[in-house]
Amino acid sequence: MSTSYFTRFFDRSFEWATTSGIRVLLIAAATFVLLALLKRGIAKLISLYADAIPSSDQIMRAHTLTYIIRDIARIVILFVVITMILSEVGVDLKPLLAAAGIGGLAIGFGAQSCVKDLISGFFLLWGNSIRVGDVVEVAGV
Repeated sequence: MSTSYFTRFFDRSFEWATTSGIRVLLIAAATFVLLALLKRGIAKLISLYADAIPSSDQIMRAHTLTYIIRDIARIVILFVVITMILSEVGVDLKPLLAAAGIGGLAIGFGAQSCVKDLISGFFLLWGNSIRVGDVVEVAGV
């Protein structure tokens, strides 16, 4: 009886590894390629505007905005990859996404001031008020 259990287990494991397992490996490989392309693209973008922008203040502003775009792209890529892998493993994503939507809505209502601060901070960066490497003093601290 135990040999048939182990035989079925190994048969199912082998079947999963040859179908979904290969897809998971392909998704992981594509992720590494996408992240490498993103890194190379950001480096190319930095080298393009480093030569074209005359002042160091504008270069620092461009670096800041470039890093924000890079981080947002990474988050989007990793979110899509994680959902694809969970789907291949057999996790039903519908309840997970519904719970995330409801949780996001609840957090959004509860953290309105944080969202406002985040949006204000982005526009401070966009408007060239602050940059990466700047130091500020608030209330003597």
